[in-house]
Formats: sequence, C-alpha cells, structure tokens
Amino acid sequence: MTYGQTGVLRSSVAVFHAYVTKDDRGSHMRKIREEFAKLPIGSQGRNDYDNWQATAPGATDGLCCILSDGVTGPDALPAGGCHRPSQAGAHVYDTTNENASAEVCVIIPTCAYHNSSKGNTDRGQNWGEYPTGVANLKPQRVKTNTPFP
Repeated sequence: MTYGQTGVLRSSVAVFHAYVTKDDRGSHMRKIREEFAKLPIGSQGRNDYDNWQATAPGATDGLCCILSDGVTGPDALPAGGCHRPSQAGAHVYDTTNENASAEVCVIIPTCAYHNSSKGNTDRGQNWGEYPTGVANLKPQRVKTNTPFP
C-alpha cells in the first residue's frame, strides 16, 4: 500500500479491520470525496476514483470495496464482490505485524455490513482482536482500484 497520500489499492489485498475506532459513517466518506476532488480532472487517481464512483449510478458514493469476506456457502459474496453501496470509511490494515500496523492504517469505502464491529469480530476480521490467534483471522479482500484518502 501507499500511505500518507490519496491513493488507490491497485491489487486485491487482504485487509484486517481496526476496531474501537471513531464512528466511520459520514465524515470518513466525506473525507474520501474531498481528497479525490482535489486531484486534477483527468489524472490517474481522479479517473480511478470517478470509475469507482460510477459503480453505483445515482448514489453519493460507489459500491462497497470488499471482493471477498471469507464467508462460504449460501452467504458467500457473488462474483465481483459486494454489491451494496458504500456507507462507511473502514479503518483497515494489510498486515498483522504489530510493529508495522500502527503506521499503515488506511480508510476504504465499505457497506455497513462489512464494517460492522460485531460482525467483523464474529467473522474473525478485526486486527488485534483475535482470541484464538492470528492464524485464525479471516481477512477480507478488497477489489482492485479501491480508493483511500
């Protein structure tokens, strides 16, 4: 990941949710919109953001950026990932390395289901909250070209 600047996750990476964070609705999604609006029209980052925005025509924000969430069976996500609209900016890490994680948290657009503290705990997707060990975490995977501020 690229940190400390507006960017796009160019590949589908595994992510773990931070927990006990500020309410992710409203302000975080607004921050994503504001940061990408600062980019010049026609720039690669702005084009990537506009393409994401177009995934949910008529909505304020694009679709949830979760490609897979580790759930199998009838509740598994369809091909192409989650089709719910983004409602929250989720704090995520791409590592379980405690020495690196505090430095590498980014905020990505997700639906309420994929950014639910209890739901993510139940599915084993919250970083730092793994009573059965890191090996039992089930990360979510993000879609390629996921924007982050």
